[in-house]
Amino acid sequence: MSRRELAGFLRQRREALRPDDVGLPTGTRTRRTPGLRREEVAALAGISANYYERLEQKRAAHPAPLVLDALSRALRLSGGERAQLTRLASKTPAAGDDAIGETPSPPPDGERIVLYLPEPENRTESRPARVDGDHAGETPVAGAS
Repeated sequence: MSRRELAGFLRQRREALRPDDVGLPTGTRTRRTPGLRREEVAALAGISANYYERLEQKRAAHPAPLVLDALSRALRLSGGERAQLTRLASKTPAAGDDAIGETPSPPPDGERIVLYLPEPENRTESRPARVDGDHAGETPVAGAS
């Protein structure tokens, strides 16, 4: 993730919205900058203005999925924009990079995972463990009684 890219994306989307796009009063004063104020986006998303400001100023990293969802709604993001926001904020590298920290997917139905578990100190042989769904148990060693 690049904090610079995430910050730029948030700022671009914030500047593209007008107060009346999200149901806020436009007020009588002219705005010095285009779009919504940071405080307005934060209020719409239900997060602190300070945290949103840190995200937009590249001083915060890895917003939680709930924060990303709230920002997506507040900024009125399309499906593609929402996916881009998630990718920019992701803790894992983009596809094709070495995947660090990814959660492994479960094996297809019918496949077994074999793990070698540490044995108690009084055991001298190692036995593989069988894991089926939510159940785990020892697999008998061939020839053992």
